[in-house]
This record gives sequence, C-alpha cells and structure tokens, in this order.
Amino acid sequence: MLRLLILILMCYTGLAAAELKPIKHHKFKIKAVPTEGKTVSDIKGAHFFITKDNGKTWKAVEAAKVIHEDGKVPYFVFEADGDGAYGFWIQRHYTDGSSEAKPTNGEAPKASSMRLIDTTAPSIDKFLSGLLAGTEKKLFLEWSVSDKHLSEKPVTFELSKDLKTWSSFLGNMEKSQGQIIPLPQEEPFYVRLAATDQ
Repeated sequence: MLRLLILILMCYTGLAAAELKPIKHHKFKIKAVPTEGKTVSDIKGAHFFITKDNGKTWKAVEAAKVIHEDGKVPYFVFEADGDGAYGFWIQRHYTDGSSEAKPTNGEAPKASSMRLIDTTAPSIDKFLSGLLAGTEKKLFLEWSVSDKHLSEKPVTFELSKDLKTWSSFLGNMEKSQGQIIPLPQEEPFYVRLAATDQ
C-alpha cells in the first residue's frame, strides 16, 4: 500500500514591487555610505528615513537607534514589522557644514534604496496523489501552489522510505499541473511536495 505524506517546505518584498527581487531577511543594516567624492571622515552624522508606501509618507528613524562609531559610517539596524516593499532615505551631514536633503512626503525613494521583504512561504493549494493500477502501476500527481513571488518553476517532488532521507525525483515543475508517471521506486514510500519562492 502506498503511503502518502504531504509536507510543506518553507523557503524564504516609484518602482513597482514586482520589479524588485524579494529577500527573506527582515533584519539588516542600513549604512550612510559616503557619496561620490566624499570619504568616511567627511561624514559628521546622518539621519535615516523609512517609507512603506513608496514615498507617500516618510518616517524618521529614532536618533537613539542610529549608531555612530569612530572611523565608521553611521548606520541603524532595520527590522521589518512585516512583509512588503520598504524604501530608505539617508540624509548625510558633513564636516564642512553641508547636509543633503531630507525626503518630503510624496517623494518616491530611489530604486536602489528599495527592499522587498518576503518571509512568507508559498501556499500549497492542492496536492492529490495515488496509484493507478493496470498492466503497470503508475503514480498520479496533481497540484497547485501560489505565492506573490513564485520562482519560474517552483515545484519539486521528493521520495523517502523512512521520513529521514529524501531524494528528488521530479523537479522544475510548473505551479499548477497534473502528471502520470511510472512508479519511481518500489512501494511503500512517502511523497512530499516542496514549493519554493524567489
């Protein structure tokens, strides 16, 4: 008897969000790297700003969260409070008394300062599997997965006889499809579906 086990594998956000490559890290440093023609020693300090609505509104980072270390650029540790597209603006202040502009509400962030956070795993909406008995036993698979940022061919099927060691037997599959294939190995065995986003 063929035993089926469905395991969902978790993987791991102006400019349209769809044009950004998603990243799964929700916590990272934003540094006030010197602009062209300036050096680290030219930077006296910096203010940081964040937008979650493509620049419609900007919020200043609390001064207490900005780190200043001798000989290093100012930075703060950004931690997203959820998935989505985030934009950053850095206002550097220089030792010669000059300062860069700060953002105004309605001003979109530069594409290079945008980050798309995606920590949500794809959803497996349908997974059907079973034996087709006849002159030769075959394995029937039907599935559908969804996610805002799916990979091009996001589905892989894996087999195990002990739930400890898994091997891939069908990969680079479309997000929604059906397949009838020869049995990949003698039964009984377990089958799992893995869906991976970008």
